Amino acid sequence: MATTKTTTPRKRTTKTTGTRTPRATTAKPRATTAKTDDSIVARTGRTIKQRPYTSAAIATGAVTVAAAAAAGAYLLSRRDKSFKEASEELTTKVKDGFASATETVKGGLASATDTVKDLSQRGTDYFKGDGSDTGTETRTQQQIAEEALTLKETGAAKSPIDELSATEIKTGAVAY
Repeated sequence: MATTKTTTPRKRTTKTTGTRTPRATTAKPRATTAKTDDSIVARTGRTIKQRPYTSAAIATGAVTVAAAAAAGAYLLSRRDKSFKEASEELTTKVKDGFASATETVKGGLASATDTVKDLSQRGTDYFKGDGSDTGTETRTQQQIAEEALTLKETGAAKSPIDELSATEIKTGAVAY
């Protein structure tokens, strides 16, 4: 059986049950009511949101191309030297850069480690009851209870509260 090619689009038919004749329907394009922003920034944002892996691959390719262009420009500027000399010079510069970056990171980590150890020791001392972090001396439970009773009897607060805060607390305006 021979087939012929046509340039007209195919029409979809729906199957029906019973004695009705099939109707031919064509697919209609959807009408969009919302305006879409077709600027390059909007399309890029939609691509990043809808296809993150594709966007990551594109970004990786762009970085690779930029690095290759930079290396080509560097080697072109060193054309009076041989390729081997220029590549050795570039390798030396990169190694020196990594070495200084490594030293900087190591120094930062050592500083951060010392800070964490210091804070850990201060926290341990504070919770053991040393009280050195608050600047107050160590008091016994009996002394704390006596001070609480004295404050309750006199109605005096240990630290003064400003007038606005006291009013808010009395009226219940401050939710805790």
